[in-house]
Amino acid sequence: MARTGSIAALLAVAVSLLGAGAKLAHALDLNVSTPAIRNLTASLGSRAKTLQPFSLKGAVGETNNGLLELRDLSVLSLPEKAAVSRLVEQENADRQALYAETLRANNLDGRAMPEVQKAFTARWREQSARGSWIQQDDGQWVRK
Repeated sequence: MARTGSIAALLAVAVSLLGAGAKLAHALDLNVSTPAIRNLTASLGSRAKTLQPFSLKGAVGETNNGLLELRDLSVLSLPEKAAVSRLVEQENADRQALYAETLRANNLDGRAMPEVQKAFTARWREQSARGSWIQQDDGQWVRK
């Protein structure tokens, strides 16, 4: 009987933890707006058209953690390599700042960062152009 009580207590804790995760997902608003988020979104938007050709060539891809990654620079000229490296660095800095600001605007602490990144990863994947490279959750790269 004591063992059954222990299992029931463990199940209650597990259900409680799962419920807390569901509350976090429900509480996360990716469309929240602050001056910082608007500035970051504008910066990201201004870079999007410049990055797209590099993505379509396979030089850049959307990772499974919400960042861009340099993939195959052999398809680029020397000046393009320098330009895309700088663009990816700027893009990732803005994305990380956007994730942090989204946490703050949603009154969430750093423990929620994986949830924020996962949600934005889905958004970036959805918004990427057909023919772009996307890293699946298992780490494999595929063309959209």
